[in-house]
Amino acid sequence: MSLPTFRNHVLTQCVLLLTCLPALAQGTKSDYDRAATLDNRWRSAFAAPDVHPQWIDGHSLWYASVIDGRLQYQFIDGTTKAVRPLFDHQAVAQSMNLAIDKLSFDRLEVSADSILALIPSTGEVWNINRSTSSAALATPEDSHRFNLAPLRRQRGSSTSNTSTAIIVRNTTDKDISIFWLDNESRRHQYGTLAPGASRRQHTFVGHVWLATDAAGTILGTYAAGPLPAIAIFPAPAPADEPAPPATASLPGDASPDRAVSIIAANHNLEIFTAATNEKHAITTDGSPQDSFEGHPLYSPDSKHAIVMRTTPAQSHPFYTVESSPRDRVEPKLHTHEYLKAGDQIAISKPWLISLPGGDIKQISDRTFPNPWDLSHHHWLPDSSEFLFVYNQRGHQVTRLLAINPATATVRTIIDENSPTFFDYSSKLSVTYLDASQELIWASERDGFNHLFLYDSHLGMLKNQITHGNWVVRGIDHIDEPHRQIYFRACGIIPSQDPYYIHFARINFDGSDLKILTQGDGTHEVEWSPDHSYFLDRYSRVDLAPVLELRSADGALISELSRSDTPALTAAGWKPPERFTAKGRDNKTDIYGIIIRPSNFDPSKKYPIIENIYAGPHDSFTPKSFKVWYAHQQELAELGFIVVQLDGMGTNNRGRAFHDVCYKNLADSGFPDRIAWIKAAAAAHPEMDLTRIGIYGGSAGGQSAGDDLACLVSHMGRQRAVVGHGLG
Repeated sequence: MSLPTFRNHVLTQCVLLLTCLPALAQGTKSDYDRAATLDNRWRSAFAAPDVHPQWIDGHSLWYASVIDGRLQYQFIDGTTKAVRPLFDHQAVAQSMNLAIDKLSFDRLEVSADSILALIPSTGEVWNINRSTSSAALATPEDSHRFNLAPLRRQRGSSTSNTSTAIIVRNTTDKDISIFWLDNESRRHQYGTLAPGASRRQHTFVGHVWLATDAAGTILGTYAAGPLPAIAIFPAPAPADEPAPPATASLPGDASPDRAVSIIAANHNLEIFTAATNEKHAITTDGSPQDSFEGHPLYSPDSKHAIVMRTTPAQSHPFYTVESSPRDRVEPKLHTHEYLKAGDQIAISKPWLISLPGGDIKQISDRTFPNPWDLSHHHWLPDSSEFLFVYNQRGHQVTRLLAINPATATVRTIIDENSPTFFDYSSKLSVTYLDASQELIWASERDGFNHLFLYDSHLGMLKNQITHGNWVVRGIDHIDEPHRQIYFRACGIIPSQDPYYIHFARINFDGSDLKILTQGDGTHEVEWSPDHSYFLDRYSRVDLAPVLELRSADGALISELSRSDTPALTAAGWKPPERFTAKGRDNKTDIYGIIIRPSNFDPSKKYPIIENIYAGPHDSFTPKSFKVWYAHQQELAELGFIVVQLDGMGTNNRGRAFHDVCYKNLADSGFPDRIAWIKAAAAAHPEMDLTRIGIYGGSAGGQSAGDDLACLVSHMGRQRAVVGHGLG
């Protein structure tokens, strides 16, 4: 269901269900008109930068800032810290035949004399003369500086929440197919691209993309970087790696030495040998019920490969009826495949192939008998072992295992068990440190997600790295020579909202913890290439972005920009209110926001609507600044107060907070939500506890429907409940 359709569905249902109540004037034509126009009015009243700053010479940089209500590009000298415009904005806009308020770039490359600018809408590269501020299309040679370097070996995507983009360009004379590879190297198609065409593709740092021609031949593989860049298909050979001769062309995925290629065909495996230009079968007993599939994981020395043999998931159809199809009078029956708890899922297990001959061996699954998945695949540089993480179905057993290709045996490096569950969606993390035969493992074994240092060779815990009643959210950088870790954390500053992301540094041995960001809000950072400075951008729902320049130890050098909201406020914008109240245990703080209509009158009473999503994989209440919170504000404009909060059972707090959801998804945090709403209404008499609605999308719709009885029994009186996306 599209956003406009969803909005109309929810708004209409809210109005219809509440019209039975006295003295209600929600949803007038003027309310709808205002809700439909505020988005554009507010966005036009507040321009915010949406580009990554670029470090120029190790510590000088350009950055984007909102000045006089529009986006402008600034330069800061790393030595003097003086700030000035990067170029004459009016002159550049005229050279490019653009209105000055449309001047926006995906990426800039700045040199002493010129600036290369990547245009997000077209993927074109322009050259700006820094002396004259004139602009012209860049030469092909200059444009190539924005091209991504192809990967030498295919691999899966790494996990990241940092947004970026690639501009996919097809330089062939035929259509190509574009694929994203997940962290297990499985392909997910993202459409096709016509000959000569380009397309901007949103992605995340470390995500891997490839393209194939109609015959399935891989045309190149790229990993997205922190800055938007262009992925050319077919990919050129790396500069230091000459293209193989035509006689060595291999179908499918080739080994690192390009001597052989293992091909999955008709549920079996074949091996193609470049030297003889011959192909022969490795397996013959594969079937749709027991299939070799996916892509081989070659050892660095090209002497072995790991392949997966998969038993498919069972069929579990469910049915929906389209009551009023557009193309006929009669209803339509639709069938969908959707696995339920307890169903047989797809199970993949590793087999070992010796090269170049192709001898294959089954690996004993004694230590990984019932996988939900096998992930974090990693060959040691000397090819002596293949490491992977085993996540057992039920998520109560997690192991880091290693296959010895010489003996086809498996050893256990780490073995963890949980009485409830492991959070595999966001906290399952392993960082391999091959040079020192160590690894960094994330675990909630002490009640909060923290980092642990292991000897990977001996499988021995050396020390716990991070400690405390706060949560490690992810590792951003490992400085192996100095044995330091730069990471993200929540709750590390006790006086702030525990969901705010902050950045910190710590030594491998757990000493010298240094919190690098301080501002009261949730943070994003951008490091200089020499790691001597970083940009810190932070905000809250009620604080527009602040951009600071800090030294590597977190010391504030200068505040570069602070977004202003007077024009936005003049246009009727009111920030969401942050509100905290105790949860079901009268001890734990529950954090949420309150959104009011732009024409809010404190002397009136307003019905309350909660926007609910209670999935255990994350937390969902907005923490960073946005001008327009989509459907929440649209609902508020119709005469409601809209609230959103994270109850117990959701993620990014301590383990006890999260464990409430264990075998208890129906709880949805409702005891906390009820306590929070009562406390909010006690503090704000305009919130009318006699009129409460609830809605959500997907699992939020399920919660809204399932927990009607919970609301009625706890709150009493008349209710309106809206669920969307049930199931």
